Formats: sequence, C-alpha cells, structure tokens
Amino acid sequence: MVGRLQIGFDNGVPSRTDSTAIVEIDVSSGAERVVLEGGYDPSLSADGTRMAYLRHEEVGMPTVMVANADGSDASALAGADSFSVIRTPRISPDGQAVAFAAATPVESSMRMDDRGWAGGLLASLGPLAPFVPRKAEAHGSPMDVWVADVEMRMVRQLTFLGLDDPYLGWSPDGGRVVFVATSGLYEVSVGEDSVVRVGEGSFGGRLAVAPE
Repeated sequence: MVGRLQIGFDNGVPSRTDSTAIVEIDVSSGAERVVLEGGYDPSLSADGTRMAYLRHEEVGMPTVMVANADGSDASALAGADSFSVIRTPRISPDGQAVAFAAATPVESSMRMDDRGWAGGLLASLGPLAPFVPRKAEAHGSPMDVWVADVEMRMVRQLTFLGLDDPYLGWSPDGGRVVFVATSGLYEVSVGEDSVVRVGEGSFGGRLAVAPE
C-alpha cells in the first residue's frame, strides 16, 4: 500500500490536495485500487489490518489519521489545533499507537528569523542588527517525536531535541521508536522516554527497521 501524490510540496506540505490518495498495488499484476482519497504517507500495522496516514481537509496543515486498512472507520488523532508541522506518522506493530514528528506553534515562533520575539529583538537594534550573531537554524521548524494512543486518543511528547528533518520507524516489538535526523540516528523507549543516540545523522535520511 502506498500514498500517491501528483502534486507539489511546500516545506513538506502538499500545496494542493485534489489528487492525493492511498493506493493498494497488487504485486503480481501491478493492478491499483484506491483505498482512500485525500490521504498520503500511510503505514500499516504488522498484521495489515490498521493504518496511520496524513490527510488534508484543505490546503494547509495535515491531520494524523488512523483507519482500518480498507479505509473504513477513519478518525483523527492530532492536527493543526496542536501542531504547526506534522510529518511521518508511523503506526506501531500492534496497531495501538501512532508515532509522528511534529513541531508546536511555540517551537516555530522561537526560530531566529523575522518572526517572533527573536525577529523583534533584532529589528529593535536597527543598523546594528547585521552584526549580531544569529542562531544557527535548521531548514525547517525544529520537531520532536510524539506518540498518540489510538484507543485513548491521548498524545504525549517523547523527545525534546528540536530535530531537523526527522524520519521515524518502530522496533518490531513496539517498545521503541527509531528515528533519523540531521543530528543523528536515535532510538527512544516508549515506556521510559529515554533517548539514545546510536549513529550518525543524515539530511533527507530514511530508515526501515528489519523484523527480528
């Protein structure tokens, strides 16, 4: 099952949503079947019965969704009411939780640019502003890893790292979320929220966790 996008992106967010769809492809024949219109970036539980994905109701911030693998019983877990950026929703092997990368509006406003308190401070310095050292920033809003309980609809933050370009995956036992960002390759224990850096990072990195 794949997400089909025939549209452009603006900082990871589709600029149009009329051609987004989650499509099931038969490996032997190559035949395609649209499972869900308006969704993209899907992930399946280990038994293939439940999926997480992103959906756009309209141009703007996506919503983290969960549904049965056939697209039925879809419901929202997290959206623009809490986050300014959302990426890579990944459902746990047992289908009971969804991990995703996201930034809150507060995190986005702290970027050292022409917005927020930092931008205002620099503007107040007038002609001296160009000589003030600026904070090195990522190419996008700093994000962290969050996890949502599918049944309880409770969302909690797992990391406090301010990650650039994170991409997530689950360990086969569902006890850890593994993620790569520009600053490193990490794993975080879902039960203890303990983060360990286990390798080098990568810009635009992707990962897949092999089954045990």
